[in-house]
Amino acid sequence: MKIRNIIIFIILLLGMGVFNSCKEASCENSQNIKNVEIGMDTLKVLEIMGQPISKRNYKGELYYDYEAPAGLSVQYQIIFNSQGNVVFISPSPDNFDK
Repeated sequence: MKIRNIIIFIILLLGMGVFNSCKEASCENSQNIKNVEIGMDTLKVLEIMGQPISKRNYKGELYYDYEAPAGLSVQYQIIFNSQGNVVFISPSPDNFDK
């Protein structure tokens, strides 16, 4: 009985993707964000990254949020100024392995 329960538990975990640390979109995002640069416009970022999971405006700036791989405590975030150009990328591109 215990072995059966353990097997069912493992199957459920596999189904939920617990053992797969990187969902397809988040893995693509982790590679694509390396190509985003300060000064790019929104159209170029959308071409590279695709549609964000959320968009919002705050104090004249536009924020795009993208899903990051499991294990990261933050999402990828790209901030545009009022002219529509990238002014901030988080996490910092300096932390990316190119």
